[in-house]
Amino acid sequence: MAALAAAASLATVVIGGAVGIGLASIAAHFTRRSGYGRHHYRYGRSAQDDSSALERTMNLIRQQDFSGCGLKLVCDLASMTDDQLASEEMSILSLVGTSIKPGEGLLPTSALQEYQAARGLGEYGYDCALAFPSCPLNSTQLIETVMSYLP
Repeated sequence: MAALAAAASLATVVIGGAVGIGLASIAAHFTRRSGYGRHHYRYGRSAQDDSSALERTMNLIRQQDFSGCGLKLVCDLASMTDDQLASEEMSILSLVGTSIKPGEGLLPTSALQEYQAARGLGEYGYDCALAFPSCPLNSTQLIETVMSYLP
C-alpha cells in the first residue's frame, strides 16, 4: 500500500505542471464559453486584468513543473497538426497563446513566455524530448496521462 502511495506521489511530482496546464486550459475554455469573462468586462475587468491573471496562473503551474513535463507537453502538442489534436489539447495551446520563435534572441522573462517558447520549439520542428530531457515520459505517455486527469 505504501509503495502504491509513493508511486502516485512521484507521478504527481513528475507530471504536476502538465496536469496543471491541462486543467487551467479547460477552466479557461469553460469561462470563455459561459460568457463569464464578457459579463465581467462591464464591471471594470480589462484585458490587462485577464493577462495578469493568466500570468499568475502560469507562474503557479511553472512552480509545480519540476520535471519540465508541462513544457514538454506544450512542445509536443505544438508539433502536431490541428487535425491530430483533441479539443482539450487545442485548449492547452490556446491558453499558452502565440509562440516565441526559437533563435530570435529573446530569453523568456516570465512563466508564460517559457511555455510560449516551448510552443515555438514544437512548431518549428525541434525535438521536444531533447529540449526537455528531465521529463521521463515520451510524448504519447505524457499526453495520455494528462488527458486521463481532464474531465
